[in-house]
Amino acid sequence: MIGGPNGVYTGCGPTPVLHFGHGYGVVVAQGKPEAGIAADWSDDAYAWAGFGLPGDSGSPVITATGQAAGNFTHLVVGGFAGNLAGMRATRMIEVAGLPIVNANGSTAGGGSTSCGGGLLG
Repeated sequence: MIGGPNGVYTGCGPTPVLHFGHGYGVVVAQGKPEAGIAADWSDDAYAWAGFGLPGDSGSPVITATGQAAGNFTHLVVGGFAGNLAGMRATRMIEVAGLPIVNANGSTAGGGSTSCGGGLLG
């Protein structure tokens, strides 16, 4: 079980990430843990090298240390340091105007990032 989150990742450097996807290509079924390395961060999105299938979209993504990274929204081809991408948790917090609720019930704000431009458009 992946669990989490515990805070929000605001860095820009490569970091291991985890998600719990439910996609199996043609069906959605019992979840499965997946991992990868996120090396391409912007202020609103990120991309990582890992494994994902249709049906995994919307899965929450955390760092290996349990911080919220964002969600899984795209399978991508070329141009990024990875084949998967999503919206950053910091951007979600900014758009929603609400904090992330941590696993222990406390809340965490988004903080600021200084990674630069947008990855997903």
